[in-house]
Amino acid sequence: MSKVYGYLRISTKHQDISRQRVNILREYPTAILFEETHSGGDYNGCVILEKLLKIVGSGDTIVFDSVSRFSRDNITGPLEYKRLFKDKINLVFLNEPYINTYNYRKALDIAIPRTGTFVDPILQGVEEALLQLAEKQVQDAFNQANKELLDIRSRTSQALQKKIAENKGLPQEQRIRIGNQKEDKFITKKKSIAIKRIVEGIENQYSDEMIMNNIVGDLRKQLPDSKYKDISRNTYYTYKREVLGRDKRVYKFN
Repeated sequence: MSKVYGYLRISTKHQDISRQRVNILREYPTAILFEETHSGGDYNGCVILEKLLKIVGSGDTIVFDSVSRFSRDNITGPLEYKRLFKDKINLVFLNEPYINTYNYRKALDIAIPRTGTFVDPILQGVEEALLQLAEKQVQDAFNQANKELLDIRSRTSQALQKKIAENKGLPQEQRIRIGNQKEDKFITKKKSIAIKRIVEGIENQYSDEMIMNNIVGDLRKQLPDSKYKDISRNTYYTYKREVLGRDKRVYKFN
């Protein structure tokens, strides 16, 4: 029996995902929802989306609030769209219904009866034109999503440059911190887990093998959907040297 899935994505944890949830459930109340926070122009790195694409099967449906939630990449986006289409997976975009795979499939299935006369080449041309129109609509949708992404990046960059210029004009004591500083070293979730285990291991005089096993156990438990579920020996000793103070830096946890 075919299933209906809903995919929701926001770029940062400060954004509200509820609007997407309401929109999808209003049209598809029984949809199984997959939600994640990921910033980027395409689906690469979208762990939850990749997980969904692995379990979805022929005849199933994936509902997106908009094409930008699927991909803003106007090159790989259409290719992935066609790949899923060929696998007979239905894609629904609530804000761009004209590119739903149902409509795309109708364009492919158009077959105008031939008359056996000179009109037939014209009819064949009409079929090809309709297919090209359908393909153009899909491409245009991803082009628009890509343009929106570039516009957002441009506005963000302009606002940042303006703030930097304003900040430079202020007395030193009135200046605010903007962006990362050279002395900062941000710790990823994986590194944070590793360092905490290393500190614990040193305090309890655990062996390196035991500490590494504890780190791997925590990674697999706390980051089940991440590809970072292991730690190399070189990485482990790099972290350990930092903990022991041989490489002093200022860290900021995110």
